[in-house]
Amino acid sequence: MRRIVLPTFLLCGVQRGGTTFLYRILDQHPSIGMSKKKEIHFFTRDQNYMKGLGWYAQFFIPIQHCIHRGEATPHYYRSEKARQRIRKDIPAIKCLFILRDPVERSYSHYWHHIRSGVVYGDTFLGAIDKHFAYINNSLYAKHLLPWFEQFSHEQLCVILYDDLRRDADAALRKVWDFLDVEPISVALTDRVNEGESPRFFLFSKTIHAAYARASRIVPTAVRDFLKKKIKPIFYQRGYPPLDPEIRRMLIDKYFRDDILKLQDLLKKDLTHWLK
Repeated sequence: MRRIVLPTFLLCGVQRGGTTFLYRILDQHPSIGMSKKKEIHFFTRDQNYMKGLGWYAQFFIPIQHCIHRGEATPHYYRSEKARQRIRKDIPAIKCLFILRDPVERSYSHYWHHIRSGVVYGDTFLGAIDKHFAYINNSLYAKHLLPWFEQFSHEQLCVILYDDLRRDADAALRKVWDFLDVEPISVALTDRVNEGESPRFFLFSKTIHAAYARASRIVPTAVRDFLKKKIKPIFYQRGYPPLDPEIRRMLIDKYFRDDILKLQDLLKKDLTHWLK
């Protein structure tokens, strides 16, 4: 019987926190083989989990020189169901998390939904009232504590997106040490999953759906053409900066206590997130 090849580590989160950026970095390492598809959602989606570990294993290609195989599904981090399934099926797994300033992550999440048409016509604060996930997903201590309670600390690694952007070598050294692989130099110049805002808000949902569908079914060369030539017609890089007063209000109302708890959990100074 063919041996099932499963991942040796998971990039578990967080959404809009830099997981795509880190996924691409990990995929550059010669001793690491990342899954053919990012965000497999095996442990979060019942319809995938019911297909079994054999189905999951098909996303990982056995490569002789690879010490590690990994996948990145940022929804794992806040899912109790996923955490329990991971612990049951791959108890020795290593789990990696990348965290971003909680207010910035929430605001990026909001603009991601604006772009995809999930939210239309709501201000950031108005959208929070309807979609508390913008706040909940940024309560890192709340969601990480159960991982630290159910897995050994040697199986968990948390890095900050801020650190990765400010001093990539130092941040990645922690990742390479965690995975016990040789440090390498990686290309960090590409803009990966950068925030965007639609040029035509009224049609953003339709445009996003059409672009996403086309990207899945057309050849790579056509997809690259769409990204470089067609996509800029409908989307622009970046989005308006958040009002500092709104940032301060969100920190005081939602995030201060959680940041302080996370600071204690990670034994890391996070006071810059409180400003």
